[in-house]
Amino acid sequence: MNIKDIVRTSILECIHFNMSETDFSDEVSLGETIGLDSMSYIQVVVTIEDKIGISLSDEVLNIYEVKTFSDLCRAVEKSISEGEKIGQT
Repeated sequence: MNIKDIVRTSILECIHFNMSETDFSDEVSLGETIGLDSMSYIQVVVTIEDKIGISLSDEVLNIYEVKTFSDLCRAVEKSISEGEKIGQT
């Protein structure tokens, strides 16, 4: 499973209305389109952390910087990459 799939399935597990995997474009808004507020966003982040098995960086937790589906995917990828670098030292 790739990062986009993990993020997409995590969002789908946490939202309370019907949305399919095909409704996700890279620029879909997490707040306006998907309807995530700060609490549901944190729930999505925790679900992603559980799926990948690492704690995500503060960048991922910043809902004001992460506005779209692709923003969240990039932030998760960056967090994983930075975590791997830390683990290698």
